[in-house]
Amino acid sequence: MRSTDGGQTFSAPVLAVTATAHPLWMDTRTPDAFVCPGTAMPGAPPALCLATEPSGLLANDQTIYTDGLPAP
Repeated sequence: MRSTDGGQTFSAPVLAVTATAHPLWMDTRTPDAFVCPGTAMPGAPPALCLATEPSGLLANDQTIYTDGLPAP
């Protein structure tokens, strides 16, 4: 099952048929931080930067979560 809302995607694949259900979901709201160009080298301590997509949206990271729940 997949749906898209405001640039975020929700996916709920079926992983296995057991007595425990393992739903899986992704969260893309966390900004994608990376080491800024020109930093993390001798004489320039590392700094974190964010990026903006060409569309003007902030580039986001994707975090995946799951949990074991009793199957109905």
